[in-house]
Amino acid sequence: MSLLRHAETLQAQSRYNDAIAALNQVTPSFKNVQKDVEEIRQLQEDQAEKVDFLANAELFEQGKKLYAEGKYLEALDAYRRIQGSYQGLDKAVLRVSEKLKMQAEMHYKNGVKFFVEEDLTAAISEWETALQLDPGNSNALNSIEKAQNLLQKVKEIK
Repeated sequence: MSLLRHAETLQAQSRYNDAIAALNQVTPSFKNVQKDVEEIRQLQEDQAEKVDFLANAELFEQGKKLYAEGKYLEALDAYRRIQGSYQGLDKAVLRVSEKLKMQAEMHYKNGVKFFVEEDLTAAISEWETALQLDPGNSNALNSIEKAQNLLQKVKEIK
C-alpha cells in the first residue's frame, strides 16, 4: 500500500518513470496495478506530446520572427528543427525557400557583373554566397569553377 501511495506522489510530481518503477515493485495482481502503470504511461505520452507541441510552436514563432527580420537562412533552420507536422509549416518553408532563391539569383547576377568587370575574386565571393543561399544553384557552382580556373591561369601568367 505504501508503494501505491509513493507512486501517486511521484505521479503528482510528474516523475512518471519513478512512479512506474515504484508500481513495478508491487505484485501485479494487487489492486490492478497494471492499469495504473498504463494510465501513468499515457500521462507520460500526453506530457511529451504537449512539450513537443510547445517546442514546435516556439520554433515556428522564432522562424516567423527571423523571416520578418530578413534572416532567411536562420528562419529556415528554425523551421527545419520542428519535429513532425505543424500547421502552416510547409507554407512557411516554401515562402522562405522562395526568398532564398531570389537572393541567390541577385548574388549570382552580381557575380556576373564582377566577372565582366574582371574582378574574379569578388565574382567568386558573390557566387559562393548564392550557393549558400541556394545549394542547388548549378549556375553558381559552374561559374565558381570557371572563375577559379581563370584566376589560376592569370596567377600562372604573372
